[in-house]
Amino acid sequence: MRKLLIISLLILVVLPALAQDTRFYAPPLAYVPRVSAAPTIDGIIEPGEWARAVPLSPFVLVGGQGQPQYRTSLSVMYDNHCLYIAAALNDPNPAGLKADATQRDGQVWMDDDLELFFDTDDQRKGYIHLAVNSKEVQYDALMKDAAADFRWKARTATTADGWTVEFELPFANDFPPAPGVSWGFSAARHVASTGEVSSWDRKLKSFHEIGNFGSLTFSESPLALEIAALGSMWLGPNTAQIVASNFSSQSATAKINVRVMGRDKHGHFFGATKITIPPSSRQSQTIPYSIYQDGFSTVAFSLTDASGKTVWRSSPYGVVTPEVAPQIAAVERALGAATKGWMSLPDSDNKKSLQGDLDALTVQWRALVTQYRDRQKLERSELEELAEFALRLKGEAEMLQKQIQTAKTAERPGAKFTLAAAPSDVHIFPEDLAFEPATSARVDMCRNETESLQVVVLPFR
Repeated sequence: MRKLLIISLLILVVLPALAQDTRFYAPPLAYVPRVSAAPTIDGIIEPGEWARAVPLSPFVLVGGQGQPQYRTSLSVMYDNHCLYIAAALNDPNPAGLKADATQRDGQVWMDDDLELFFDTDDQRKGYIHLAVNSKEVQYDALMKDAAADFRWKARTATTADGWTVEFELPFANDFPPAPGVSWGFSAARHVASTGEVSSWDRKLKSFHEIGNFGSLTFSESPLALEIAALGSMWLGPNTAQIVASNFSSQSATAKINVRVMGRDKHGHFFGATKITIPPSSRQSQTIPYSIYQDGFSTVAFSLTDASGKTVWRSSPYGVVTPEVAPQIAAVERALGAATKGWMSLPDSDNKKSLQGDLDALTVQWRALVTQYRDRQKLERSELEELAEFALRLKGEAEMLQKQIQTAKTAERPGAKFTLAAAPSDVHIFPEDLAFEPATSARVDMCRNETESLQVVVLPFR
């Protein structure tokens, strides 16, 4: 009985709930600065021309399950006449860029391309779609109607580590939006060589998911963030490298916020770092955050001004690590059920043999839990091995549970099944049957979709 007591105590270990609470989504946003001098639209991003542009947050993979292999950086600004966007698209093999579309409104999206989406009414009911490949071939449409044409310019250039593009997007009637006006906005990229698709805002399956669009707000003197590095994106403490910009002529105070969303509240983290940025300057800052749970979590950053208004926000970045906790919980459930079944067995050699198997699995389960507690110190390969061990142990525990249930059925005195025929169009309820629950099985017969006899045997309930 001592061993049984140990098992019972182990089964009482409480693990976190396994519900995946990652549906929270706040779309990215940026306040776009107004500038006095327009850049030269030639595809070559000159730092001096874009010094006052606001950088957008790095792209995320479509589906949200990690970061792209190919980095994409966008910067945005406007003047009295146009909205300007510059994009740098990393590619280690710029000579291999695909640009098969040669005619306007051709299948640019099949090439290496960058696509922009504008919801100028900010109602998430319609949008203008623009796309360009590395050879400056343009595509435009109203929603998916390519017959619509718009007035815009895009120029590209090939660099040593990819390609760049500059956009000039004239405002309707040559009037800029009033300060404070917001547009729904999305930017997305296709890498032809690998099929990788990524976007500035979160996309689950398609670039055209208008409900997930982010926002651009036109403003005279905004603050902005630039994510230089996200950190290791691994379990335990992490540090992101952030650059905060102040485009105004006065010093500004702000807060850099980081939010981690895990599978449940035990995996959530929120931190805020207060900063003061001198006028017309950039300031580097390290931002700590922690990832508590294995499996899937998201990390997002935002900037709030002195009034508490959010003026810049990133998409949620997915953190994917080998998931062990659900397997541990499954082992725990199987061992608990097996222990309960084992206790009801009559004394026999079979019961003693099953006790040895149960004790051996319990020892392995305890070792698994002990290793899991140190998961933040494990390398990816070590955590992957632990996940494989947990999955194998889960299968063995479930098999043992079935073996004990089978032994319980076989060793029950006087056990037998009783079957009785019934018409296919009559439903037979268990209480209508005359049988002894201790020695017979429940039988349920009912009419099914094929008008045939259906028999369900429920033993010893």
